[in-house]
Amino acid sequence: MANESNDYKMTFLEHLEELRKRLLISIIAIAIGATIAYFFSPEILSLLKKPAGPSLGKLKVLSLTEGFMAYFKIAIIVGIILSIPIIFYQVWAFISPALKPGERRHVHLFVFWTTISFLAGCIFAYTVLLPFAIPYLLNFGSGELEPMITVTKYLSFTSTMILGCGAVFELPILIYLLTMLGIVTTGFLTRNRKYAVLICFIAAAIITPTGDVVNLLLLAVPMIGLYEIGILASRLVKRKERQIL
Repeated sequence: MANESNDYKMTFLEHLEELRKRLLISIIAIAIGATIAYFFSPEILSLLKKPAGPSLGKLKVLSLTEGFMAYFKIAIIVGIILSIPIIFYQVWAFISPALKPGERRHVHLFVFWTTISFLAGCIFAYTVLLPFAIPYLLNFGSGELEPMITVTKYLSFTSTMILGCGAVFELPILIYLLTMLGIVTTGFLTRNRKYAVLICFIAAAIITPTGDVVNLLLLAVPMIGLYEIGILASRLVKRKERQIL
């Protein structure tokens, strides 16, 4: 990567130092967001329980510290979500030296769309996936099994779904960036579409481990759609490059 001023090339150690700096800023942002969120942990937990409906009841704790650690985990999750714009800005600041001068000016668009995409994925998980997945799992084997859901397990499940969907919704922007950096091409993405579909189903099965087809399709189909949007974004990059030339 070359910096914005000249032909100067950063050394490997300078890259590591730059990465350390960006990670440190991101961690501080998460810590600040988590500190604020901690004071609202009970209310946030109530919101996280809503997709389950009244059948969930009160979550269980199996140790003296589990309740405290649950609120701490909630604070970290919300801290990550609150600091997403800062995190994505740090990502842009780290990769921008590898971009052309004209491309570096799009930092505000990058931060805006990555933030919107991540939040859209989180909302999709909260309003679509969780209301389907949690009742299904609670009622599974209800004739012989009685669920005893601990707060730790519940938060692990819901946070994986929410943050996982947020990350998945970044796929078109990731493809756009990889095309700008010359790592992938539109032809490569089109030729490997069938493998991408397979990966989407595998990723959906990992993020939504409910075992039923409906919940699998609820995430896999949007992921495939996001991949197709990514192909369109890749074509847009190439069209802009031809216009410049």
